Amino acid sequence: MRLTGSVLRGNQHACYGVLAAYLVELFPANIRYTSVSMTYHIGAYFGGFMLYFATLISSATGNIYDGLWYSVVLIGASFMVGLIGVPETRYCSIN
Repeated sequence: MRLTGSVLRGNQHACYGVLAAYLVELFPANIRYTSVSMTYHIGAYFGGFMLYFATLISSATGNIYDGLWYSVVLIGASFMVGLIGVPETRYCSIN
């Protein structure tokens, strides 16, 4: 169990490390601060209410593992939005 937790935290830290650089590339300079701030705050709402929704789902169904599907669906939806909706910025100027 500890090994799994350590691997998941390592994944989280590896993703979080490149997130700031990626968000700087994603938005133009005149709206960059607001856009990055909104991205962090929207993510905080979904992540902050995760415990509440997971407990609510588990209580409603009676199965303690059904609450985990909230995070799985949220991660899958975020992946699909990123895959489809985020443009490639490799050769674009970030000014």
